[in-house]
Amino acid sequence: MKIIDSHCHIDRVDLDQFGGSMESMLAHAKDLSVAEFLCVCIDLEHFDDVFSLAKAHHQIYASVGVHPVEQEGKDPSVEELLTLADHEKIIAIGETGLDYFHVKKDTADWQRERFR
Repeated sequence: MKIIDSHCHIDRVDLDQFGGSMESMLAHAKDLSVAEFLCVCIDLEHFDDVFSLAKAHHQIYASVGVHPVEQEGKDPSVEELLTLADHEKIIAIGETGLDYFHVKKDTADWQRERFR
């Protein structure tokens, strides 16, 4: 069976356990039947890192977006997200939406306004 990790942060993996090598980590994943990855971008400041991984490795795809609880950094427009997503290795727009799991009411209000 072919496994696809549909939500990971492969750009944040500590590669020390794989000899510092992304290729070793990907080979280990392949041995465990993980064939492809969707590396989810959490903010625009790290988009280039995520996108570079996707371009460098055939089995890694990427998303573009800003996690709902990320209040630091740039707040992208819909047009900006669509422009960044216009590449065959970008297959999703996300981390976006509403996330009430770790938030207080004032942050929930901010998230709703931002998501519009």
